[in-house]
Amino acid sequence: MRLLFLVLSSLFVFSSVHSQIPKQAKYKKSYDEIVTGETSHENAVSVAAGVVEKGNKKIEIVIKFKIHPEYHIYAYVPDEDPYIQTEVKIDLPAGYKKIGDLKKPSFKYYSAAGSTIYDDEVMFIQEISGSGKGEATWTVTYQCCDAHICFLPVINKIYKVQLH
Repeated sequence: MRLLFLVLSSLFVFSSVHSQIPKQAKYKKSYDEIVTGETSHENAVSVAAGVVEKGNKKIEIVIKFKIHPEYHIYAYVPDEDPYIQTEVKIDLPAGYKKIGDLKKPSFKYYSAAGSTIYDDEVMFIQEISGSGKGEATWTVTYQCCDAHICFLPVINKIYKVQLH
């Protein structure tokens, strides 16, 4: 009986200690798992950030923009046009480095001056390598417009994702 009590007590202590060990959050397996919020005419852009594990130790940090139908943000703006161009920058914590250039989405031509736009849903992707814990920080600037109005620009808005 005493042996049974010791065994059960050991199991209880082990399971209690084991359940207190935080589980490491898993990275996403696909871009579809990075979910933006809903958009509307009043809130025409929703942004979400995440980390996608592509296999073979390949990790990508992703920032996804969902843009309401009939609205757009600017991919490129020449000096002649008055809009704010979308800018996306990423800072990595110690122990991580960027692999290659930031992958930008395809754009559409918008004006005779040469402005180009993004619409619908677009992603910016940066492949990284490294290890350790920390936060990757996206800094985002953009302006959203439709055929009639432009919203005030969003300047240097920060999005963070955990790396482990």
